[in-house]
Amino acid sequence: KEHFAIPYKDATDTNSLFYVDFIVKFKSGVLALFDTKTKKSDSEAPNKHNGLIAYCERENINVPERKLIGSIILPDEIAGIKTWRFTQESILNTSDLTGWDYFSAGII
Repeated sequence: KEHFAIPYKDATDTNSLFYVDFIVKFKSGVLALFDTKTKKSDSEAPNKHNGLIAYCERENINVPERKLIGSIILPDEIAGIKTWRFTQESILNTSDLTGWDYFSAGII
């Protein structure tokens, strides 16, 4: 009750926990759990991200009236404007952002 942590399997297949950086409720009602990273900043980032995706999927089944999403988010730049990227897909690394979405109006 005091701390909110997400379970995941680390690189050694050990059960671990991590704490998300942001919990955001969008106007659409979507509740998002985000953990900020930079490319290659955390070797466990893909495992944490995939654990977060799995957690959200389980929670959405358990509480179907709530829409929960989660992702690690990475800073990026498009046309000189700083923004953040996220994905709802499982990942292998934080270097290849192919298929990652940019935060923009209407995306969530």
